[in-house]
Amino acid sequence: MAVPGDAPLEPITPREAYNWYLEDRASELTELTHQTHRSRLIDFVEWCEDSEKGGIDNMNDVGGRQLMRFKSVWRQRGDGIKTVTLRGYVTTLRAFIKWCETIQAVPPFTSQMVQLPEVGDDGVDDRMIDYEHANDVLAYLSKFEYASLRHALFELLWVTGMRIGAAWSLDIDDFDAENRSLSIRHRPEQGTYLKQKEKGERDVSLRSNTVAVVEDYIAHTRESKTDDYGREPLFTSQYGRRGTSNLREQIYRVTQPCYYGSCPVGNDPETCDYIGKPLLARCPENVNPHAIRRGAITWALLNDVPPYAASKRMNVSEKTIEKHYYPATEQEKMESRRDYFDNL
Repeated sequence: MAVPGDAPLEPITPREAYNWYLEDRASELTELTHQTHRSRLIDFVEWCEDSEKGGIDNMNDVGGRQLMRFKSVWRQRGDGIKTVTLRGYVTTLRAFIKWCETIQAVPPFTSQMVQLPEVGDDGVDDRMIDYEHANDVLAYLSKFEYASLRHALFELLWVTGMRIGAAWSLDIDDFDAENRSLSIRHRPEQGTYLKQKEKGERDVSLRSNTVAVVEDYIAHTRESKTDDYGREPLFTSQYGRRGTSNLREQIYRVTQPCYYGSCPVGNDPETCDYIGKPLLARCPENVNPHAIRRGAITWALLNDVPPYAASKRMNVSEKTIEKHYYPATEQEKMESRRDYFDNL
């Protein structure tokens, strides 16, 4: 989290901050992710040290304008960089700047000035929740809204990478606590359906803490209702199965920084236009359910999950993963494959 606004900044060079960051995060990042952060962030360090480009010798001087200038450098590489690749670089930079906030190297909330690309070169929506944002939401929900509908919904979307329509279609019976799994099924004759129809059907494994959240949600929070077909939906309201539009609204609200922390642009939640339902989806700081799906897929790939495994779990083709989701450069992809072939 950012340091208090009145805490004094402490001078540190970009290279010193870079080395400290890599050392501090070595134990929590996979080897490939750590290597990816190392290779991406050295560009920023060298740009800062170049007197004719960044000309920054103290991280205290890093602000929105400097970050925007550096971001343009990445955009201008070669014949241009794909938005999905740029997003990977920018996400890593934002994680670094956010870490710098914790050691009083940059002003509070500087990381919020690092804006992720929203739309790809081919018109595909590239908005994506990053791990830090998702972790902040889950940490808040686990502490203050444990086993609430919002907690169970966000947990399942992030852990499984499922579409919001798949979450909407779930029944209590689709959840198997003993086997730590979830069955996702297409049931148009019973009022629910999947985007990919029968091709979207699959069984998904769950981690133990996710099982605990869903179990407690069903036992203590879920409204005991059935739908028009006599089924017991997992996500209910007083009227039966909760609609997809309402589930989207839950995600829009819970991913607003002011919901679990403070507004990065200083708006007052009591008077902010984006809190109310009409403009909730237009908040520039929250994300939609698909952005959680994108983030979940990308985070899995960054942590060495093979594309074919992500494809089966999250109902997305490997071709689509390669084109729209894979966050690594060709060099990074080669390194991730190296271990498979070095000992052949």
